[in-house]
Order: sequence, then C-alpha cells, then structure tokens
Amino acid sequence: MRKIFFGLLFVQSQRYKEDFLKIRKQNGLSVDGYQDYAYTMESLEIECSADRQRSLETADYDVNDRKISESFPISGWRHLSEDSIAASIAAPLCRQHAVSNTWWWDYPEHQNHDED
Repeated sequence: MRKIFFGLLFVQSQRYKEDFLKIRKQNGLSVDGYQDYAYTMESLEIECSADRQRSLETADYDVNDRKISESFPISGWRHLSEDSIAASIAAPLCRQHAVSNTWWWDYPEHQNHDED
C-alpha cells in the first residue's frame, strides 16, 4: 500500500478572512493574532491505491509567517475527488511510485554508511 504525504497552502482573499474571523467568533474560538491572518497550511496523507485522503494537521499563519494556531485533527479517510487540488498533486506522485520503488530513503545520502 503506497502512501504519500504533502502539504497544501491556502492563501485567502480579504473577504474570506473577514468571514473566517466572523465564524471563529460565532463558534466561541479565539481571534487573537488573526488580525494579520494570511494563510492556512494543511498536511495531508494520501493512500494512492484506495484513492483516499485524510488531514493530519492544519495550521494558520499571519503575514509574517508566524503560526497563529494549529490543530492535529486526524480526520477520517475521505474519497480523493478527481477535481480537487490534492488529487492534481497526488496523481503524478502516485503514478511515479506505482512504477518505481524509489523512495527518499533509497537514495544513498539517506542510507546509513559505516566508515572503514
């Protein structure tokens, strides 16, 4: 079973930011630090053979790239929709790993080398 992990960056419009803050307030969540909110980074796990994905971490950042908040809501597995951003990134990676057994740890610089 092949799995890949990657992050998605969601840069938001001003209108989205305003709505985002409004929803946080309505849900009783803190808006401290969100005056300069700029983007959200989401870490995903993709299971290539089953065409499914799940979220591992979500973090919000301000305009200075400082983390405002983070959560680790490991979600349940969801179908990887063909027209999603995640699918467009995952498709070539899954194809590559389906035809090749070359992973990052297979490269010499990632292997343990005993000195003579």
